[in-house]
Amino acid sequence: MPKTEINFPVRSCAPLCGLVLAIAILNGCGGVSRLGTSSTSDKPSPGAVKVTVTPASTQLRVNAKKQFSAAVSNNSNKTVSWSVNGIAGGNATIGKVDSTGLYQAPVALPSPNFISVEATSAADSTVSASASVTVENPVPTVASVSPASIPMGNFTITATGTNFVNGSVVVWGTKFLTTTFISATQLRATGSATLAGTVKVSVQNPDPGSASSGMLNLVVAAPPPPNVISASIAARFLEQSSWGPNPALITLVRRQGIETASIQSCRMALQFSFRLAQMTAWMQCKPDFS
Repeated sequence: MPKTEINFPVRSCAPLCGLVLAIAILNGCGGVSRLGTSSTSDKPSPGAVKVTVTPASTQLRVNAKKQFSAAVSNNSNKTVSWSVNGIAGGNATIGKVDSTGLYQAPVALPSPNFISVEATSAADSTVSASASVTVENPVPTVASVSPASIPMGNFTITATGTNFVNGSVVVWGTKFLTTTFISATQLRATGSATLAGTVKVSVQNPDPGSASSGMLNLVVAAPPPPNVISASIAARFLEQSSWGPNPALITLVRRQGIETASIQSCRMALQFSFRLAQMTAWMQCKPDFS
């Protein structure tokens, strides 16, 4: 029986053999322990340093103080350095901060009035946190207003106190007077009084942080009554009286008129005559003690 041969096509195994050989070489050198795993150098690093400042924001009057605190996470070194607007320790214009985080606002309102107080980690100088501070005008106080009494009509008054700023106004009741800033302790204001009585006077500082002082009383005096006769007629009338003229009596007669003054003159004359009669009778009747 004839022999039958069957031929199958044979493909080259060179590509597969090359891949297997490469894996074996890498395993033998310890480069890869398993396909799809990372080397030990790619393991995640410990948590990064973090700084937190509290409070995160605040409003502060000029020259006032605020204590800030800083917390450092993920590092045993908890030390921080403090700065204001990027300036270590700050300065007189923007305020100062000490090594404990105690911030003191400047004595004058800065421009702009938004300040940043920062804490930087000593362990990593690239890590910091900050708090925002809004600096506001001070609260004014009024110690006195002069003069304490004014007549009706146009007037000028001076308010003396503390914490006045450029833009402070003197308040007359509920009305703002035209006010001139003299200094941090003195303001001058002008206005017109149309009614007699007592008026409440205060000072109001402008924004940011607008605030008003306490109130003081100022008296608006009523005008004197008008004169009904001239000074010369009043003097002539008094010359004919037993006591004669003087400035006070002339004013009295001018304002009250001769008729009213005559009645008062008669009363005064009667009182004088009665007292004179009493003295005469006593002199005549007094006992002799000699």
